[in-house]
Amino acid sequence: MTTLEGARSKEESHHISIKASSNDIESADDLWDMEEADIAAEQDNWANIIFLPFQSNWNYIIVATTILNSGVNILDLVFHVKDTHIHTVLYYCCEVLYAVHSVAQFIHKKMTVLRKKRYYQPVSYGLLCLNIITLFPYFEVYVLLNAYTWNYVQPIDKTRLKVGIRLFPVLAYVIMKKSEVGVHQLMAVILNQILIVGLIITCLSCAWFGLADYGLDLNWTIYLKPYQFSSNNTLHWMVLCWHITGTFFVQNAVGRIFAVTSLEQIFALTSIFCGFFFVLMIFYGELIAVFIQSYWHHHEYTARLKKIVYLLNDWLVDKAVQKRSIEYYTVFWEMQRGMKDMPEAFEWLPISMRKDVTVDIFWEAFRHSHVFDATSMAFKRSISTVMRTEFLLPGDYLFRVGQMKTKMVYIVSGVVQVLTDEDNESPVLSLSSGTVLGEITCVRALVSQANIKCATYCEFHTLDLVQLFAILHNNTDIAKYLTGRVEARINEARTVREEIANIRRILNIHDYDTSIRRVKRQWRLISSLRTAKKRVAQQRRMKLDKTFNSKYMDLIVLSRDVELKVEAICLSSTCPLVLDPHSSFRVFCQYCIVLVACIQFLLIPFVVFFDKNSETNLWTVLFVLDLFCYLDIYIQLSTAVKLKDNLISNSRNIVQYRFQEMSFIVDIFSTLPYVTLIDFFEPDYKLYGVLPRVIRIYKIFTLVSEKEKNLWTNNLYMRFVKYVLFSLIFVYISTCVLFVITCDDYTCKKHSWFSANEHNRSTPADNFVISYLYATSLYLRHGINNETGFLLLDILVATVIIFCGYFMYCFILSELTASSVLYVKKDYAHQDEILVMKRIMKGRLVGKDLYTRCIDVLHFNWRYNEGAEIQGAGGIFNDSSEKLKTEIINDRITSVLKLVPLFSVFSEELIRCISLNMQVTILPKDTPLVEIGSNVWTVYVILRGYCLMRSNLAGDCDRNAVVTLKQGDMLAPIEMLHGVHSVCTIKTVTAVEILQMPSDTFKDLMRTHRTEYGLVKKVLEEHLRTYNNLLQKKVCRLPQMKTTKPSEGTLDSFEYKIIHKKRNFGQEEYLKHFGERWVWLRYILLRQSIDPYGKFFLIWEATRITTIIIDLTVTLLSVTVFDSDFYDYVVTAARIELAIDIYIRFHCQYYNEKGILVTHTLYTAKNYFQHAFATDFLCFIPMSTLNILQMVGVNYYNQAKVFYNLLTRPVQLYHVISALSLIQDRLHWSKGSVVMKIKYTIVLIVILGVCANMLLLFTCDLHQKGNKIIDNCLGDNWISLSPVKDQFRHAHVLFLQSMYFTVAVYGNAINGMYKAITVFEMRMFIVLATVLNMLKIVIMSKFTCSTIGGNVNLSIYQAHMKQFLKFAKEAALEARLIKELTAHNEFIWKQTHGTSIRDVGSKLNLHLRIMFLNFLYESTLRSTSLFVSLSQHSLRRLALQLVEVHFKKDAEIIRCNDVQTNLYIVYKGKVDVRIANVVISTLEVGGIFGCFSKVGELRQTITVTAKVHTILLAIDSREFNKVMPWENEQIKVVMTDIRLLKLEYLEPFVSVMEFNIGTSPTTGLTVYYNWLVIKVNKHIDQEKFMYWFWEYMLNVHFSVICSLVMLTEICLTRQLTSNIPFLVFVYAMDLIFLSKVFLGFTLQYVDVTTGIIEREPKKIMTRYLKDWFLFDVLTCVPFEHILNLAEITSRFSGFGLLNRVFRYVYIMRYYDICNYKLDISKHLRWTYLIYKSFFIVQVMVNIWILCACFHHNCVYVDSNGKKQTANSTLDSALVAYTYIITICTSTGLNFVQPFTLTEMCVAAVLVFCIQYMISALASGFATLIIIENSMLSDYKYSIERLNMYLKGHYLSEAILKNVWAYLVQLWRIQRGEWMPILIHNSPSYLRQDIMKNLYMFHLQNHFLFSKTHTDFLRQLVVHLERCIYFPGNYIVAQGDMDTTMYFIHKGEVGAYDTNSYNKEILLHTLTTHMSFGEEQGLHQIPYHLSYKALTTVELLALRKSTWEYLLKWFPATLEEITRRSAEYGFVTDIHEEGAAVF
Repeated sequence: MTTLEGARSKEESHHISIKASSNDIESADDLWDMEEADIAAEQDNWANIIFLPFQSNWNYIIVATTILNSGVNILDLVFHVKDTHIHTVLYYCCEVLYAVHSVAQFIHKKMTVLRKKRYYQPVSYGLLCLNIITLFPYFEVYVLLNAYTWNYVQPIDKTRLKVGIRLFPVLAYVIMKKSEVGVHQLMAVILNQILIVGLIITCLSCAWFGLADYGLDLNWTIYLKPYQFSSNNTLHWMVLCWHITGTFFVQNAVGRIFAVTSLEQIFALTSIFCGFFFVLMIFYGELIAVFIQSYWHHHEYTARLKKIVYLLNDWLVDKAVQKRSIEYYTVFWEMQRGMKDMPEAFEWLPISMRKDVTVDIFWEAFRHSHVFDATSMAFKRSISTVMRTEFLLPGDYLFRVGQMKTKMVYIVSGVVQVLTDEDNESPVLSLSSGTVLGEITCVRALVSQANIKCATYCEFHTLDLVQLFAILHNNTDIAKYLTGRVEARINEARTVREEIANIRRILNIHDYDTSIRRVKRQWRLISSLRTAKKRVAQQRRMKLDKTFNSKYMDLIVLSRDVELKVEAICLSSTCPLVLDPHSSFRVFCQYCIVLVACIQFLLIPFVVFFDKNSETNLWTVLFVLDLFCYLDIYIQLSTAVKLKDNLISNSRNIVQYRFQEMSFIVDIFSTLPYVTLIDFFEPDYKLYGVLPRVIRIYKIFTLVSEKEKNLWTNNLYMRFVKYVLFSLIFVYISTCVLFVITCDDYTCKKHSWFSANEHNRSTPADNFVISYLYATSLYLRHGINNETGFLLLDILVATVIIFCGYFMYCFILSELTASSVLYVKKDYAHQDEILVMKRIMKGRLVGKDLYTRCIDVLHFNWRYNEGAEIQGAGGIFNDSSEKLKTEIINDRITSVLKLVPLFSVFSEELIRCISLNMQVTILPKDTPLVEIGSNVWTVYVILRGYCLMRSNLAGDCDRNAVVTLKQGDMLAPIEMLHGVHSVCTIKTVTAVEILQMPSDTFKDLMRTHRTEYGLVKKVLEEHLRTYNNLLQKKVCRLPQMKTTKPSEGTLDSFEYKIIHKKRNFGQEEYLKHFGERWVWLRYILLRQSIDPYGKFFLIWEATRITTIIIDLTVTLLSVTVFDSDFYDYVVTAARIELAIDIYIRFHCQYYNEKGILVTHTLYTAKNYFQHAFATDFLCFIPMSTLNILQMVGVNYYNQAKVFYNLLTRPVQLYHVISALSLIQDRLHWSKGSVVMKIKYTIVLIVILGVCANMLLLFTCDLHQKGNKIIDNCLGDNWISLSPVKDQFRHAHVLFLQSMYFTVAVYGNAINGMYKAITVFEMRMFIVLATVLNMLKIVIMSKFTCSTIGGNVNLSIYQAHMKQFLKFAKEAALEARLIKELTAHNEFIWKQTHGTSIRDVGSKLNLHLRIMFLNFLYESTLRSTSLFVSLSQHSLRRLALQLVEVHFKKDAEIIRCNDVQTNLYIVYKGKVDVRIANVVISTLEVGGIFGCFSKVGELRQTITVTAKVHTILLAIDSREFNKVMPWENEQIKVVMTDIRLLKLEYLEPFVSVMEFNIGTSPTTGLTVYYNWLVIKVNKHIDQEKFMYWFWEYMLNVHFSVICSLVMLTEICLTRQLTSNIPFLVFVYAMDLIFLSKVFLGFTLQYVDVTTGIIEREPKKIMTRYLKDWFLFDVLTCVPFEHILNLAEITSRFSGFGLLNRVFRYVYIMRYYDICNYKLDISKHLRWTYLIYKSFFIVQVMVNIWILCACFHHNCVYVDSNGKKQTANSTLDSALVAYTYIITICTSTGLNFVQPFTLTEMCVAAVLVFCIQYMISALASGFATLIIIENSMLSDYKYSIERLNMYLKGHYLSEAILKNVWAYLVQLWRIQRGEWMPILIHNSPSYLRQDIMKNLYMFHLQNHFLFSKTHTDFLRQLVVHLERCIYFPGNYIVAQGDMDTTMYFIHKGEVGAYDTNSYNKEILLHTLTTHMSFGEEQGLHQIPYHLSYKALTTVELLALRKSTWEYLLKWFPATLEEITRRSAEYGFVTDIHEEGAAVF
């Protein structure tokens, strides 16, 4: 055995693959058995019980028992349940379990050594104390002390209430569990909500019962008279109290029990409001966050797919290619979930674990390889990290003849065919999974000898040879071994080939006979040998050509086990017939079965529960439906099953698979003939035997779910449909249940909910309608009917329905909102990007022209396919196969490049190279590409569209010479090739798709092809001789180097709507378009078309919209207010205007699908006729004039006309909506959301108005003749219950009443005020309530999503800051460094708003980016002494490479002895240059400092510090030296001086002189003011906590409390009160807020521009006077005393307090300021939103009291249904609060109702406003939760993608479990980061200080670095990489090579060796402050041992590649490290810092 093989046998045991062969598995099982035995032995250790409290299953038991124990004991004690032995046993069992749990927690905390073996954090002492308090047996001790005393009576054990305290840690655990990764997030949120809601309602029910049990004579129990329950039964009391408080909490208590006393009212309102906020703040926001995370990946993929389809259509790609592309991406999603490469989360794993993963995934490739199968495990682990997975379509080529093989390929799944060279279509050989191709190329460069093509969808594992060679470079022994293996195989193949050649010569076989026929003939002969008899077989074997060997199989490795993962379905006419699962017949059957299931579901419950009539016809229908069900079962058994990687087409396997499916079992169960069985025993009940059929309704949800997962379905629509179907089905089931529990055999129980509807009972259909209305009332909370169940069973069922409706409402609203957020999120991000760009350009004073062009380009890029990149890192086709990319992109580019005359002489290879380097850019109209006098250093080729070239030479200008450039034209090639200035301008005249490439890259490509380069060079020399005089002027006239290909018209134009100038047609051209057929139209149409953006049309559109609004208003009032004559006049006038509008729109210009502006009136008329004409004409049809409505009869003519107008006139609204949509698109989303809400509000008002009118038409008696529509409404109907029915004689009152009713139904604010009297009204209300509820959900989701999310960049910044602060606290980082880093990032955010000039500029085209950067930086660069004479061309090249970096005041940009590569130019601000701590220069704008070295690095001798806030322009020194024009003499001179003098900085070219400005003499008052400012700032430090606390209390709490108190006082007492405490409070608040005025004049401030503290009193005063002085003073002025001066106004003196209400602005301002800070607290967010809610509610309460409470006496309804007036101010306030909270929360309490018309109008307006309030609050709370959970959501999304990817690649279960466990624990401990990203991104000086503070002692105490240079260590510590390992994780494996040394910061590491039995032996245990791997970290050698974490370990890894550059600049340090290395000799690789080596 060789040394290499010995190493392999020794190390290969470390990795055990589940995919190993059978021989490998035996040995693997032995090893697993040993490891499992070790684990079992460890688990058997008694000490491991300390980890019991951290096991999930045990914690679930503790949670369940604690909740059960707490609930039972609290209910027992509160409701006076008699104690039983069962309760006692349950109590003590739960106590024992909790005691074991607590003891284990305590032991775990104390056993510090043992607990380190796991990664569980010990519990706090506070929790342990809480456990002791709740476990102490108080009652038992009392009993023992008093048990033997006289007359002892055992009391009730009230100490059991202590168990309720345990609910707090239980809730904390549940909330913590919800925030963990690795759990089903949606299920965790739901269970958390159910648990918390259940516990809260239980506590509320106990308190509610306590209010009744308090002893008051008058309480809420007066409502219980009609209830049928036993007052002595505690269970009944529990159910009733739980029902009451539960309905309060979930806001659905329509017409039920309410409070009587003030205390009960306060309690009920508090419960309602808490429930409302709990839903709005927590549940709703959490659900939105979860749904966004769940749908994000699918949404992103579908969005990208839609962009691809758009591009394919836009590029006119061949339909076959489009079909293949769509098919590829669909299958790619099904097989790989849209993930081509390893997800980003893979990089978060330790390198050792990454190798474990990759070697397992690619293990089969190694096992089947003849080259790599015998290599060492360490080498396999190394090369596995560079292997990749590829996915190809059928027909894609793997290798082509003559193509160089650049990778080794292993077939994972699919079939690959080797094609014959005769026709390149016929397969010679089919290869399947297990085959390795191209492994010989790992050593030798070979070209493919055959075409190898995919026959099916194929998945491959590939190894790129370039990356393999990089690994072999460091593994020379392996490289030699591989070469030997390959050479041996090649020699063996040559020997076989020679033997075959000899046999062929002997047998006289011709070598040229290698046809496919011969191959197939030989294969058929071989195949026939299996079935032939012995003699025949021998004869055929003689004919077999044993010498034939296909040349296509040259060294192809075949696996022994061929696993074909793709099966085909063979459709035949024989039985059993197997159907394709995607066949049209199968899909049609699926729809039929769903239809049958729906019919069964609708029919069977109604017949069974309501009709109860089993007629023969019914059984016939049911039998036919059952036949379809039986057919469905058969079809399922005969349809192939499509799995992820194969297809089950065998009938037996299909049957086995189906019977394992739960859905198929349900189908069987629901189809069994139960009727026959029941009829045999109980014939009367046989009808119930058909009930199981309704279970099949699940099929409709299965269908909807499939549609929802479809990539081409509108998910928002499907989710809405899903919830509508669920709601309808649930209400239908609830209807049946409610009726069944009440009525049986046509008799209904007394006192049931149905008792109130006995008079409406007539038919089963009526009973169904009554039940359905009650069910919808419970489920939808509309509260139209006031039924109440007085039986216990009624209450239980109603409670279940209410809670189901509550949860379903939350689900539907949150899921629709989340789906809507996903659709608008990217658009919002784009708008934020535009806003940042505008802010940057305004701040930099960018010119208007450049500003407009940049914004237009950004808008254009977004509107064209949402800014999708075609190529590059984010290219939209990156995930596509190479063949598809070639067909779609490269072939398209190549075909255009061939049209360029310059490229006509180029070879195919060169053109292909050029096409691969070309970038596709899309430009809008009027974009300049080449300008006069500018250098052309970009290759431009027009791909699509048109450009205009205009020459600036004298003769050309006189002739106005212009050239139109089209597809295939190259722009300014001569100027580009010669490098001279252009004498022409070229700009786009349409939107243009252009190819561009830097000229340097183009020239480099040319040089690699000598033939073409020589030819072009020769042509250029000839051109130079011809135009020599012209070129000496550095300009060049451009010959027409244009393609001779003529334009193809619209086919090569760009399909984007672009604006053209108006074109005037001549008479002949105008008439020729009409032709003979339409020539008469010239007399009707105008000659000129109309510009839709012109002034005339805009004025006309505004007039038209005004008319539409008037028309719609009159239409809505035509039923009640206006008579028909007046209405006819208005409609006639509107129709006349509409006719004019139609005529005008016939002339409106438009853009066709090719982006060409159409101005000819004939075509504009055709376009309008094809689009909007039908809609406008529908509104124009004069039905009365045409007498069409006469068909309904004369008596109903007016009614028919009104119905027609109500349905058609609102159609005109689309004009208004279109106008508002146009305005919305032009605004930022924060303002556009307001326009969007206005748009939806208008639509909503019109819909509600139409519904209100329809309601009146269906309810009231109608006039048969005359001009009036409504005759009488006061009959036996719902409107007769109106409190304003006496005013119905006024027409407007009737409309307002109906409108209020409709608005109240929409807002769920009926409150039981109205009832449906007749069954017809019930049907009408069911439809109305259902439709309006769905409408409300849609509109609320739209409103909410419009403002969810906020600033994305700010949210990310804040999340990173939160993570850093948490890390800094845990790592005990110095407060000074925390403050410094926070201030730095605050400064960066204020300057950049989360973006940069470079990022924004990258979205501009190259020319515009150059212009933009040149505008920004030219003046600065010209002010430098180095670039003052730099050419414009060179200056622009330099500007492209510059990057802005920001440093706050006093930041150290460069420190002495720093080794760095950047050169800095001062753009804004000042910097001090120091040497030896002495300032030698102050550089201002234009100053340069840093590294001038050509080698790219320099050890600096200067220290540079920012004197003020500074912006620098940074460039890498290598790039700087590359772009500098060294031919410039001044550049040469300056750079020579710099290198000779070793300068590290240059002064600016223009010096800035400082002048001393004299100050004016100061007066005595000024002196005193200056003294006061100094004194105040001396005693008040704005950085201290006390000042922050004062600001916080004043702006957050005092301001809101003051505003709320003043609002309450104003609404209750309009005259100023004489209450002394209140007046003291008012004026005390005035004094407190006056302090803001004093401090505003005296406190110093920090200048945001320079960072300097401004101490000058005059500037402080001026700043405050311009800022908040006026507002601060006005809010403190006592206007109430001014009003008291006059007798008339004294009655309203209370309104003088109104100015104090505006102090609420302080919290808004404070929150806005803090919201843009990176360290804003969660507490402040929650406080602001809660205060905002309180303030809005208080304003509404004020409005209601002012409008509805006469003399502040509010009216309410008592328990008997009678109106009562509140007698006190408190009662009136409670009444007002009750109504406002009721309509806000849709609770439906009938305690308060509007009784007057004014109150109805106010209530309707409030209901409308409340919808906006709720959406605003909901979006605010949702945004808050999304921001708080943003890091968690992103982390979960990333690791779930990784988990999905690894599962899809069949990673071994054990490794997958380890990976998932590591990622979960990484989140728990470090929130998913090894090191906070803010530390990584911090500037060098700050990163050095932080790392030095945390980890420098490791280096200072290490034997290698202890005596090295201090500045070397300061820079070395930055390169330490922090890594986290958990117990059992490998750090490095034996044999690995990573050139890394490790330092143990925390934890213990074990060093293991492997014995002869492949068992690891622990040799050493390394503890904190030890290190290992020094020898491996300095030299490329493998590890001799394996290192594994024994506890949770925090390691610092030092990779040589990151720090070895420092050794060049610190030679003494290099010598010291070398000396110390030689001194220790590295006997072993274990070292302790500061100690000897093991």
